[in-house]
Amino acid sequence: RRAFAAKVLAGVLEYTKRTNTSVNHVFARVDTDGSGDLDIDELQQAIHNMGQVLTQMEVQEVMIELDIDGSGMISASEFLDKLKQFGKERAGDIARCKDLFAEIDEDASGFLDEKEVKQLVKKMGFEEQMKADRKFVKKLMETIEQSDLDARGGDAGSGGGGGDGQISCSELIAWYLLPSITT
Repeated sequence: RRAFAAKVLAGVLEYTKRTNTSVNHVFARVDTDGSGDLDIDELQQAIHNMGQVLTQMEVQEVMIELDIDGSGMISASEFLDKLKQFGKERAGDIARCKDLFAEIDEDASGFLDEKEVKQLVKKMGFEEQMKADRKFVKKLMETIEQSDLDARGGDAGSGGGGGDGQISCSELIAWYLLPSITT
């Protein structure tokens, strides 16, 4: 359930950052009936307007996650509380990624090569997958590099990485923070 809510909250944070819009303004815009609360229809429309595609069941799961008091509506304060909580969790995740990256980047090159990514895989608990699939590390490296390109809108320019066989810290963070429904 949290993965869907994380996807929506990440979308809200990205939108507010990209458009330099306040969260209160975003909430007011999606509260189409002006009640001060979002119902399921307003939430679904907001998700759609952000370009996200969720099933009705997934939207209901987001509603359950964001509706702290169980009223069937998301108040502005509930929305802001969940967004703040998500932001704090995300900041902690970024710090953990940076620490893990620094620990594994043995040569202090600023990039992880295949050998270092194998260490990353072990530290993240994917050792069994690596043993079962000889190409797991290469596939993971490709996925991480693609996540960074997706997060930057396909820009293979600044920040290193982007198909070069090495993983930068920004690529690792983009992959780790990318809201995933499968994890």
